[in-house]
Amino acid sequence: MARPINLRTSMSISSQARISIITCASKQRACALPSVFFLKHDSFRSRHILSSASRRSVTIKHATSSSSSSTSQPYASYDWTRQWYAVSWVTDIPLNTPYKTTLFDVDYVVVRTPSDVYATRDACPHRLASLAEGRVTTDGRLQCAYHGWSIEGDTGDIHVPQAPRGKVPCATMYPCMVKGGLVWLLPCEGADAVTAPPPYVPEELDHDDVAAGVVRDVPIDFSLLLENVVDYDHGLFAHQVSGFDLYCGSLDHPQEVSTSYDADGRFEVTMTTKALPKVLETNSLSDTASPLTATAIFKSPQFVSACRFDDEGKTSFKTVFWLVPTGVGRSRFLSKGYAPGKKKGLPRWVQHLFINRFLDQDSHLLVTEQSYVLAEEFKAAAEKKPLKRDRVYRYASPGEKLLAAIGKWLDTTVPKQPGRYDALKSVAALARIAPAFTTAPREITLDRWSQHTAVCADSQAMLRNARWLACIAAAAAACLAYRGVQVLASQGGWYCVAHCAFSAVCLLVSAVSAWIVTEFSGFRKTALSRDADLRRIPTLFPDQPGVSHSATP
Repeated sequence: MARPINLRTSMSISSQARISIITCASKQRACALPSVFFLKHDSFRSRHILSSASRRSVTIKHATSSSSSSTSQPYASYDWTRQWYAVSWVTDIPLNTPYKTTLFDVDYVVVRTPSDVYATRDACPHRLASLAEGRVTTDGRLQCAYHGWSIEGDTGDIHVPQAPRGKVPCATMYPCMVKGGLVWLLPCEGADAVTAPPPYVPEELDHDDVAAGVVRDVPIDFSLLLENVVDYDHGLFAHQVSGFDLYCGSLDHPQEVSTSYDADGRFEVTMTTKALPKVLETNSLSDTASPLTATAIFKSPQFVSACRFDDEGKTSFKTVFWLVPTGVGRSRFLSKGYAPGKKKGLPRWVQHLFINRFLDQDSHLLVTEQSYVLAEEFKAAAEKKPLKRDRVYRYASPGEKLLAAIGKWLDTTVPKQPGRYDALKSVAALARIAPAFTTAPREITLDRWSQHTAVCADSQAMLRNARWLACIAAAAAACLAYRGVQVLASQGGWYCVAHCAFSAVCLLVSAVSAWIVTEFSGFRKTALSRDADLRRIPTLFPDQPGVSHSATP
């Protein structure tokens, strides 16, 4: 069950009044600032954006969504601030320690105490210093490390050590709760907070002892990350995993896509298809060999689930995602795979050994795509024109029907994200999002320490233990080897063999521990690893020389 929350309506100093925004001297200059990002993409645009006639020649009918106008009309009034967001697994937020998190390029600080969880802006009302650099007092107040001002978590009242009887406006406190093993934040207050739909977790995860799942901060925009998660065509090639084919679509077994609103008013897209191979065209399975149905569900603003269920609606395994819109060009990836009815699984750090390798396979590809897509979006915004993804992309696969449906929602709602286009009028905002318009080296885009280990408590603990174990095991191996030499010189025989065997075991433990350290402490997906993945593609999908699906001009 979710813990009760207090909706704070106290007055606060406006963040815009506290933070000086550097703006351009004129409206023309504001629109011209992002042009440095658009210039290099002009040639791409001229090559990639087809005329409407040629676009129709390569877009097949079944790749478009069948959503009705009745469900698309409310897109225009979508409010991103009136939505709850899962921002972290609860176990990754230490007790009585300020924790910094970000939504829409706005920094918040979350405090978890044994009895409560609360959040406010990560800027002290006094001098705007980061509250995440502070501490939590013994009575649960958040104290700034600069001048000692402290904030009451339940009321927002501010205590000033230098003026204990002074009156200071209350800090703005944002609704926060724990639900389904996650910490949730609502980036609004007052009446808007009261009318916001409640946080969504699947019914089987709606309890207090949910084990934490995957977390990774990626340099990928929310819109691209969402598209990637529901794009099952890429799994055969980017990940070389045949199971993705069961969720793809074909002319014989299409994706059936519907859009609606659930009981709490969340926009929802549901895709179902027969859980049969489509792209791989294997003949070992027939229509009657698999009674399962593959389904994927998106619930706004951030939830995605995927599973295969039988005729009774039962499933043996389910994967769920919460995609956090951290800011322009960056997101937080939260995920969990589980078998309904079973609470225990592999240790969390073991799961991360596999999932980090999995995410490394396509994250850099998304970064290479991002610079072009964001350039198109921001150029359209500067020209006050809507972005249409079905004109930027070339939808041509039966498995892109789900993508097309969600793309229509993104076209209308993404421009409404708070501060989305601040870079068009603010030098400070422009500098903040500039990295999203370039493609950084793989060593940066796939750095596991900053993206995962630094924000995962279990992986941090395992990294510390592995470092100690590697050193201790290496030292023990050296001591045993030295002692073995002495035994060999004096006694020989089985005593020497035993010492050497124990030394070898210690060396093995040291080597495994050192490998674990490298898995959690830096960059692993080199060009050589990428090339090894590329060589595996033909083993799953053999090359077909001379076969072309290009449209006739």
